[in-house]
Amino acid sequence: MTQYHFISSPIILKEGSFGENAISPNVYENELDFTHVYMERNYDPEEKKFFSFSKHFKYKYQVSMVSTQVPLKGEKRITPEGEKCLKILYEYIREAVNESGVIEFFASWNSEEDYPIREKRQITLTDLKTPRDLIIADREFVTIYKDVR
Repeated sequence: MTQYHFISSPIILKEGSFGENAISPNVYENELDFTHVYMERNYDPEEKKFFSFSKHFKYKYQVSMVSTQVPLKGEKRITPEGEKCLKILYEYIREAVNESGVIEFFASWNSEEDYPIREKRQITLTDLKTPRDLIIADREFVTIYKDVR
């Protein structure tokens, strides 16, 4: 199965690939330069409408990210690729929270997005001191606010 991380926001989130460092199209000096995250928006172009990745989200605008490199809470070893993906995710989330004031952040295995939440917490941007603070457990749901609520 595939692990996903999701972000929900009251404003549209950026989509696309973040973190690639190609020396020319599709050519990379090493594996770390190829390592990236891809944020996919929750918009169906055929139906021309937004859908929700999970019933747990309250905001309309969402992105999903396949999380093969991002570690889950409890994993002992974090690879250099995992560290890079965490840093990209950290920068992405900080920017999104600064723009919108709040985001919801959630991890789930594919097809388990609507299963009950195992842990729910609320934090502020000041609580995010390093990218490793974004390591969450499967089905952990974190609301991140810009300022104290």
